[in-house]
Amino acid sequence: MTGTIFTNFDYHLKNEKKQILFLMDNCPSHCVPSNLDNIKILFFPPNSTGLIQPVDLGIIKTFKTHFTRHKLMYLTDLLEQQNISVYSSYKKLTLKDTVIFVKMAWEDVSEKTIANCFGILSNPFKKNHVVEVQDIAVEKTDIFDPLEVEEFLNFEYSENDTFQDVEDIENIKN
Repeated sequence: MTGTIFTNFDYHLKNEKKQILFLMDNCPSHCVPSNLDNIKILFFPPNSTGLIQPVDLGIIKTFKTHFTRHKLMYLTDLLEQQNISVYSSYKKLTLKDTVIFVKMAWEDVSEKTIANCFGILSNPFKKNHVVEVQDIAVEKTDIFDPLEVEEFLNFEYSENDTFQDVEDIENIKN
């Protein structure tokens, strides 16, 4: 982060009469101005990034799960309402849609999830409960044979392969 970003953010926080605590790693490229009024910055201890990374990953995984759920629900609605192909529904996604999915996904990340992730730091043997999120999603969407969270989020594919599959399906239909 640059000093300009911090200064601008501090200015906006001051106008909104808000204060935040910003936790940062000790990356040498972080340039923190000394005159911040509404941002308190604490640096993680040296060599602690490896310990904190599971926290970061747990929160990100939960966010990605919610994001993917919102995106798939939207695409499913498009498919059902407009009777179009999967490929066409993906082409209809806009940047605005994505921003909306991001907002909704972040709102779905609960304080409890974040607290549980930080709980890992106090008890390194405790695992993140991302499975809880999957169970809720499966229950709400009534999925018969769901993929595991890890399997779905870490799925590797090539756009060419995916589009080729869609083209093959379209050719079979015709």
